Amino acid sequence: MSRIALTRLEAGPQIQAVQPTQLYCWPQFLDGDECEQLVALTDAKVRPSELASPTADKAFRTSSSADLERRDHPLVGIVNQRIAGAMGIDPAWGEPIQAQRYQPGQEFKAHTDYFEPGSVEYEHHGGRRGQRSWTFMIYLNQDCEGGETEFVRLDKTFRPVTGMALIWNNLLTDGSVNPQTLHHAHKITVGVKHVITKWYRDRPY
Repeated sequence: MSRIALTRLEAGPQIQAVQPTQLYCWPQFLDGDECEQLVALTDAKVRPSELASPTADKAFRTSSSADLERRDHPLVGIVNQRIAGAMGIDPAWGEPIQAQRYQPGQEFKAHTDYFEPGSVEYEHHGGRRGQRSWTFMIYLNQDCEGGETEFVRLDKTFRPVTGMALIWNNLLTDGSVNPQTLHHAHKITVGVKHVITKWYRDRPY
């Protein structure tokens, strides 16, 4: 699975690779109209974002989230298929698209998307359905201040740009977790930030 995804990402002339890990930036993956529709769908469904551990500090992640499903709007299915086609990954290996909304003062402190092996979170979220492999995140708007995505161990920061995707592999070639994917969704200072995220597993979800 990872080999196919890497081949497609490396071959895309518009895709920018960030070394030394498998992190990619894909400008204009979605157009402005698509992003606006997804923002509206998100705003109609948001709930407080959850953490993998029920005992975690509630201030660690203060955003709102919404699960976007095909029955919500035909565009959700179109975006799912577009992401799957871009990655060359069977849709059955993907989680539902999740949208996140960040209002002023909200953030998601430095974290990884994979489940720490041996943890309670891994047993609960990854034991039967597999470890998270790829993350495909798309910014839906840029009319905000703050909200940068910082890859802490790579010294690389991205500002929100409408329609731009960030894609990274949470696993190394041997299947172990990739700690270089530690990232921080910084606080919004002005406006609201919307993103959608598609996570893939290392087995059918």
